Amino acid sequence: MIALGRRRVALVAVLGLALLSGCSAPPPVEVVCEDCVDGVSAVTEETNRSVAVSESTTHLYLRESGGARVEAEVTLDGAGVDEFRANGTLLDLVRAKLTEGAPTRDEDRDERPAFDRRDLRVAMDGEDLVVTYRVAEMDARRIGGTVLFDRFYRQKGEGRLEASDPDDPARIETDRLVVHGPDGTEPLAEPPGATMHGDRLVWESDRISTRTYLLFGAPGTPDAVATVATTVDVLTWASPIAALGTAAAWAPLVVVLAGCLRYTGRVDPSDDWSPLSDRRFQMLVLVPVGTVVTWTALAFLGYALPSLVLLAALVVGVAYVSWESFTSSGDATGASTDAGAAPADARPEDVDVTGEYPKMFYEDTATTVKRVLPDVFATPRARHRTRVAGATAGVAMLLTLALAADHRGSYAETVAYPLGLVPLVAFAALGFGVVDRDRTRLRWVAVGASLVSAWVVAFGRAVAVGAHGSGGAWMVLFWGLAASYVGALLFYVALWTATR
Repeated sequence: MIALGRRRVALVAVLGLALLSGCSAPPPVEVVCEDCVDGVSAVTEETNRSVAVSESTTHLYLRESGGARVEAEVTLDGAGVDEFRANGTLLDLVRAKLTEGAPTRDEDRDERPAFDRRDLRVAMDGEDLVVTYRVAEMDARRIGGTVLFDRFYRQKGEGRLEASDPDDPARIETDRLVVHGPDGTEPLAEPPGATMHGDRLVWESDRISTRTYLLFGAPGTPDAVATVATTVDVLTWASPIAALGTAAAWAPLVVVLAGCLRYTGRVDPSDDWSPLSDRRFQMLVLVPVGTVVTWTALAFLGYALPSLVLLAALVVGVAYVSWESFTSSGDATGASTDAGAAPADARPEDVDVTGEYPKMFYEDTATTVKRVLPDVFATPRARHRTRVAGATAGVAMLLTLALAADHRGSYAETVAYPLGLVPLVAFAALGFGVVDRDRTRLRWVAVGASLVSAWVVAFGRAVAVGAHGSGGAWMVLFWGLAASYVGALLFYVALWTATR
């Protein structure tokens, strides 16, 4: 009984720890000039001084070499203002509130300073209590004659994200925030929630958007330069995560596209071909059935037995496909050809008078390259591929630039997600293209459109959700699997329709 009671206590303790770990507090919210106002209010309340804060403003002075200086002006009102000017102890108490680092809470969320404060000073200037300190983590980048500060652009996955939510906007404690650019510059872009006033940016709200670029340049700089600067920066942080998502989506897409291209010229419209008698189509249909069976077995029988069955099925399937590939003649209908005989579509110059390929002969590599290289680039089929590849790359570049220009993430998803349907149309077009070998351009356009759509979807997803975490790479992988499977079904439907 004692042992049983101890086991129950241990079980309750484990469950309690699990619940506590699952109910952890959210990360703190970053606050610009935290406690610059609340700290003064706390000191006046603790010392029973008749002082109130009438208004407050935080000035952020940026330097072209990086870094910044913060100066907060808190205007005091009341009979006790003279005591703040005469009694340095009260100012020391305010400074202690700013430096003690005690966590504060607002709306059930912990808060912390948005910057590490250096050389913190508190002084009185007339009716204003002035808080000044230096900021080091305001890196400046020069792009095309502009100065770009991305400290508040949290979607790129940089900065102090290890202890804060990148989707949480920074809060402004004072009534307003005024950002001054480097000397001799003016704002080139108006961030969300801010307004331009001469050479300054002013926030009257209490939040700074997570997609805020601070971009400054010489007076008279064209607006297009600002667009170029932000586009270049988005390309630098969104491209790596988009490349990861594209590689994940290409893994199934390339395999399925290669399988579809194997049908080129091998299904004669005059033949009574049907996908129901095609082994590849049968395996395609059985994939979801096998998936459901596998997951059901994992749920009810554990992992050992289903894993062995799945491994055995995988080995048998690979062996079966390999055997079919080696033993078949390459014809989708299963018909065989004579060994050594040239196929019907062989070029006359490759066949001798007996109707067979000539005997093999030795040729050094240099001679082979000189003989084959002109044909690789000079044939009509090669020229079609080159044109399609160039056009596809051009379309991909234009779409990428259009998405990168959306640094606020306002239309990236709207543009990228409909393009996720392109592979479905491309697979259907590929089904018509493989029936006739002369439809080379249609086949390569379908393949190029499918591969480019994967990049556009991955890049648009990265711009829309940001580069923090996986940047939507898992979603792009699942999209690639779904597009490959549904696209393959549409390919067989189009192929069957084209042979009727």
